Amino acid sequence: MKQMPELCPDISSKDVVIALLGPYDTYKAALLTDIAHRGQEYTLENLPAVANVLLEAPSLEVVQAACQVLCNAGEHAAPYSTYVVALLQSSDPDIRYEALIALGMIGHAALYAQEEVAGLLNDESDSVKTAACSTLGLIGAESKVPELTSMLEDLTPEVVGAACFALGQLGEAGASAAKEVASKLEEPRSRAGALHALGAMKADAFEYGCDVANCLGDEDADVRVLAAQLIGQMGEAFVTSDGFNVLKSFIEHTDGRYRCAACLAISLLGECAASEASMIANLVDDPFEEPVVTELTLGGAQGRVDASVRKVRCAAAVALGSLGPAGVDNGSRIARLLDSQDYETRLAACEAFALMGEEGKEFSPKVVALLEDPQPAVRARAAHACGKLQDGDACNDLADLIQDKAPSVREEAILAIAGLGEDGWEHIEKIFGKTSDYNPHVRAAALKALGKMDERGQAYAGVVAMKLLEHEAVIVRVAALESLGCMGCFGAAFAEEVAACLDDTSPEVQAKACYALGEFGEEADPYRSLLVEMCEHQIKQVRQAASKAVNRLKELS
Repeated sequence: MKQMPELCPDISSKDVVIALLGPYDTYKAALLTDIAHRGQEYTLENLPAVANVLLEAPSLEVVQAACQVLCNAGEHAAPYSTYVVALLQSSDPDIRYEALIALGMIGHAALYAQEEVAGLLNDESDSVKTAACSTLGLIGAESKVPELTSMLEDLTPEVVGAACFALGQLGEAGASAAKEVASKLEEPRSRAGALHALGAMKADAFEYGCDVANCLGDEDADVRVLAAQLIGQMGEAFVTSDGFNVLKSFIEHTDGRYRCAACLAISLLGECAASEASMIANLVDDPFEEPVVTELTLGGAQGRVDASVRKVRCAAAVALGSLGPAGVDNGSRIARLLDSQDYETRLAACEAFALMGEEGKEFSPKVVALLEDPQPAVRARAAHACGKLQDGDACNDLADLIQDKAPSVREEAILAIAGLGEDGWEHIEKIFGKTSDYNPHVRAAALKALGKMDERGQAYAGVVAMKLLEHEAVIVRVAALESLGCMGCFGAAFAEEVAACLDDTSPEVQAKACYALGEFGEEADPYRSLLVEMCEHQIKQVRQAASKAVNRLKELS
């Protein structure tokens, strides 16, 4: 019996093709899983070979792994969507489910398969029905609104929640069912889908505000966060609705989880909720904190929940930071949290001052002291806050952090200095040195910073442009393009190199190349036709960026 080959960490695309033709399903599944976790560039390079696997009556484990690759590829997998559609006829409900999920991630390019997908709304498997609902929304099947609306009466709450989600994805077409969707907030297992939908439908605060606010008292942390986000989206209209009174009742609730949720909602409402600043300030010393590890996090069903959702004092601090002058007036209470023994509390306090911006500058010395905090996360957040507080006196302290051992600290220090204007110019050489940092996030931050440092940074346009010609990470190429777009005629001198990025395999790079060309004015004239063509690109992100660039060039001409 032949021995199954070992999984090679640096397997070439040619070897991937050969390996996926082999007889070992377990090996193929492992290889596909590896491809799915190697980043978008590697995924796209091997996409044809991955898709071909679906033509061979594959096993469930291979389908699951292959579909994960296709999901990661998103709209780029559109040319292979017919391979996925064929799987909808499988006798295995798990394979039908995986195929539906992949089609949903492919998006609007799979709209042609809406009839096949809709046919699974009556599937015997609830998981398949759930996926079919979601997929119809993700592919934009507006003609299926009646069928999705009827699914709101399904006996399984998860199916109902997915139908709600789908109707929300369909925009105005699905908004006709807003009242029916809102009624599903009463069922805990459908609630998340209903909140998602109402957010997409831009729910009326006066009609649904109370129902949404009541969700701040849900047992599920994710539902509480969704409710707070929807309240923030409703904005000032919510503050003048009856729902605001429901929200205020949670600020003093006996359950600390709900006090956290109320604070989160207030922070997202911002200055229009400044009337509650004194009530929120009373919670800055609240000792309640929900355990960071729960049954859900241990089981992998939920990631680590942010401190502002678990700890009342953290939630209150961030909320105060969002309330404008009313929050600044309570800055001294937040400043006390900077001395907390709990690092998450110090993080939240830094975030609060960052949200205050220049209005909170008087508290900057306390924040600057945390640039020497033993926790890298705190040093990074403090650096970010110093930049937002616009304290030029902190420049030298921030410059010291450019050599910090933690990449996240170096990144935030660089960006903070760049945001301080002329006060940070004397440190440009240190920032330039980090364009060769081993960490791509730090390199990207250095490139962005150079683009923000006016004529001093423009002198480095050639160095920035070279990053487009090197085999760099996507985040670095995107940062280089953003920087060049900010450098005026110095950046425009590299219009040809930027235009070459319109053919990049990454939609993020393509979109940022469109942006940069749009800022180049007449230097981009030779590439106008290319930008017009990109307005028809299959990726929405790229289409939108190209359209904005074309309009920008018209403004500049």
